[in-house]
Amino acid sequence: MGRRRLYALVGFAVVAVAMLLVTQRHDIYRQMLLARVADRAPGVALTEDAAIGLFDTVTEFAAIRPDLNEVGAIEGLEPPGAVIDDSPSGTLLRGWGYCDSTAMAFVQVAERRGFRGRLMFLHDETGVSPHTVATLMVDGEWRVFDTLTHRYVRDDVGALATLDDIASGRAAVTGERFDPAWYGRATVFYETPEPAGIWQWVKSAPTSMLSAVGRSPLGDVIAEVYMRAEPPTFITVDGRVWEDWSDPGDRAFWEARNEHLFTGDHARAAELYGRAIALGSDRAYEAHFYLQRLTEIAG
Repeated sequence: MGRRRLYALVGFAVVAVAMLLVTQRHDIYRQMLLARVADRAPGVALTEDAAIGLFDTVTEFAAIRPDLNEVGAIEGLEPPGAVIDDSPSGTLLRGWGYCDSTAMAFVQVAERRGFRGRLMFLHDETGVSPHTVATLMVDGEWRVFDTLTHRYVRDDVGALATLDDIASGRAAVTGERFDPAWYGRATVFYETPEPAGIWQWVKSAPTSMLSAVGRSPLGDVIAEVYMRAEPPTFITVDGRVWEDWSDPGDRAFWEARNEHLFTGDHARAAELYGRAIALGSDRAYEAHFYLQRLTEIAG
């Protein structure tokens, strides 16, 4: 191969990668973010402790429960209340979500640590699904995690409960969203694909590669560049722009969430949460909430 042709191929490759980073930057960053959040959880291997560590980490980063937080709990502000069907990373960056979105975020993060997960729709006697939970394969059984109520339960011998444990009464449950009969009618909406030869490996290779980049020092560089560019826009199913982070206060909150989750720079995140509050962001409730969390950690 001639030198000119080699230079041309290299130049083409550089342009192609640059175009990919520009046009697909949000998708690329989302995959990296999930890996970063997964790595922040304690525990090793596919153990119960690791599963609980992942659960605690995800419910810490997406801790606000819109339907259950007391209105006016923070300086007269109302918590968010919209139902958003977004990507798992979008849920984590927003900092709140209902059962479907937070359960999917948990499963997707757990997958980055090697767990198999499921998103389970529970059903009442009419067939309607009033609630969604996640399950992870731990010690050969699908164990239940409720990301909305931030709870998991144990059976009568102390193991993390399965759907059957709850439905049969072997795991005693009380309170909201814990009608045992619902768990006996659960159906799978999403399940982690099992490894199935070379084709499955090929399909999962891009995600694995981006996860590896997200965990590396290069991920910090990419995150820094990403946060200087335009944030993602969320468009509803009817074509409305619901979220574009264009307001300066909202933008400060978005940057704070990225610093909090991706870089782990709590001092910078706290500064940006404070800026979002000072600028009167619509995300003031969330900014107060997570600023208080960081203050508790620092204290």
